[in-house]
Amino acid sequence: MTKKNNYFPIHYCTCVFFIFFIIAACEGPIGPAGGTVITLEVDGTVRYEEIKEAITQAVEQARQANVEQDGSTAEKAFSFKVTGDFDLEDDLAMKILFSCIENYYIHLDLTEIQGNVYPVHPLCAGTNRAKILSIKLSDSVKTIAGSFNVHGAFSGFAGLREIDAPGVVKVGDFAFTGCIALQTVKMDNAEIICRGAFAQLSDNPNTVLTSINLPSAISVGEEAFVNCTAIQTVSMNNVQTIGELAFGNCYAIQTINMEKVEIIGDQAFWWNQFGTDKHKLSCGSQYWQLCFQSAHSFAVHNSE
Repeated sequence: MTKKNNYFPIHYCTCVFFIFFIIAACEGPIGPAGGTVITLEVDGTVRYEEIKEAITQAVEQARQANVEQDGSTAEKAFSFKVTGDFDLEDDLAMKILFSCIENYYIHLDLTEIQGNVYPVHPLCAGTNRAKILSIKLSDSVKTIAGSFNVHGAFSGFAGLREIDAPGVVKVGDFAFTGCIALQTVKMDNAEIICRGAFAQLSDNPNTVLTSINLPSAISVGEEAFVNCTAIQTVSMNNVQTIGELAFGNCYAIQTINMEKVEIIGDQAFWWNQFGTDKHKLSCGSQYWQLCFQSAHSFAVHNSE
């Protein structure tokens, strides 16, 4: 594989600002999009106009290197990797970043940006988040922040197809509300799924997320996956508590594996299709038959 690297240093008279862009144009697949990876390396403090101009230059160079990968459509998305001396809780830096990349379809790699929490960033009004197709977070991120007002960390990322967060332990309230294109959730260490974490609106459901595999999950909150209407398989073999309406209106569910569950909240599986031979629900043996009932409302407590 042939790799071409171009470096674009931008120095300012105060000697405080430094931005480097590395564009790698390669033959063969690189990242989810294949083709072109743009690496943005930020050192020091930057202003909006400066970083936007530098990104524009880097994108143009990338387009010249690979005309088939120009960021104009989802199929031609760039893979965009960000490194720097700021962390995920730097609201100003993150606000600038998202404002400057909003015009391009992007697979966003934040694995080099450290922080224990991915917060709810106060993005500029009108910032387009729909063109970010996938996000990878660092192992250092343990919490994806939520919000009580249905505006969590990734709320409104309508084009987001994949989230890869290997270190995350807690997913906050309504963290992914509005992520109607989400197809893949990679969170093998997630233990706590809070209220409405992946919930969608009834008039704008998620119709592409077909399976959930959260092997470390212990607790799933109220309405966590409500209106994810395409889910067919749920695997949570360590989960102990399922909240009320957690899988409400997830009417495509056929198989649920939850061998250690102790409490299933009221209407947790509201409007599901349990009760026919093709549907399998594997849960605690004490209430195996109850879980098979075609009930729209039930609460189960394991006394063992």
